[in-house]
Amino acid sequence: MARKFRIEDKRLDAKPTMYITLYKGPYTKPNILNKTGWLTKDAMITEIWRDDSVSCMVPERDEDGDLI
Repeated sequence: MARKFRIEDKRLDAKPTMYITLYKGPYTKPNILNKTGWLTKDAMITEIWRDDSVSCMVPERDEDGDLI
């Protein structure tokens, strides 16, 4: 299962936030920052969780497309 991480720059001349998805472990800071060129001390890494158990409620519509 893949894991997704948000990487934010902590320096004053901050770069845009990046989103990294890793498909294989180990999920360590050096592996997450591997292709970014950022240092571990300059980055704040947050794992993004997705809850698959929550389903989206879609409103029901009649044959004319009006909400029921």
